[in-house]
Amino acid sequence: MVLVDPWGGLPLPLHRLPVTGNARFTMPMLARDGHFDSVMLGTSTGRLMQPAVLDGPKQVPLNPEPWPDWMYQGTPWMGYLHMANLYALQEAANQFMLQVGLRHDHYGADGYTSFVGADSTYTRARADRLFVHWGPDHMRPPPGGVAAAPAMQAYLPRVLHAVPDTTLRIVWFPPVQAIRHNPQGSMYDSMFAACHRYVASVAGHMPNTLVIDFDIPGPIVDNRDMFWDPIHYRLMTADRIMGDMIAAVHDRTRPSPDYIIIPSPCSGSACPRSLKGRHPVLS
Repeated sequence: MVLVDPWGGLPLPLHRLPVTGNARFTMPMLARDGHFDSVMLGTSTGRLMQPAVLDGPKQVPLNPEPWPDWMYQGTPWMGYLHMANLYALQEAANQFMLQVGLRHDHYGADGYTSFVGADSTYTRARADRLFVHWGPDHMRPPPGGVAAAPAMQAYLPRVLHAVPDTTLRIVWFPPVQAIRHNPQGSMYDSMFAACHRYVASVAGHMPNTLVIDFDIPGPIVDNRDMFWDPIHYRLMTADRIMGDMIAAVHDRTRPSPDYIIIPSPCSGSACPRSLKGRHPVLS
């Protein structure tokens, strides 16, 4: 297990590929990889953004699986104290088979993987069966209104301010199918509105920061065929979003029915015009 080092968490000068389904064990290896200088952070609604297109590794959604604190403490030597377990043995075997060509994993070297079906398998009937379990949200918000999530208020400013102003920050809202916002003013719709207001108040006033909102009425949000379920869009939709995102970085004044850009006060050299030579940080 120590020799194979399935998660690249030990001080061994060997190249490792993501092999573990629990991303909490694979992301530290990517974060330390000298080939990458950018990161994408988000939930499953951003999972289909490809590093090969947007130029950086990405984080995957949180889940109740174990969290390896020792991988995030800065010293790989701590790893020797955490390898004597069945999980490490299982993943060491997977990593070994991957390295010798006996296994062909669906994870890319940059951490990307598609968790939805191919577009060729999409049918409206299949999507309708998923949509029926979600349905509109008829809960009304409390009289005092709804605020942005406490975790967002605690961490978003810290994360954004930790990134140097010389680095382009892209904060974006992924599209959610219109059924989740209906009826207008429901609890879900109010929560999303509070989230948007808070992010705009924090990121919209930071230099070299682009805030893009894809969660607006239009050809993506209003079209059920762009989604597998109300919050997870299709691969073709991901391709469209990535193209839009790159176009928005090239030209913030470019009109699009897919998104709006929340204004920020940057100007001159602080406002990037092209991805060339820059590496965006995506949240």
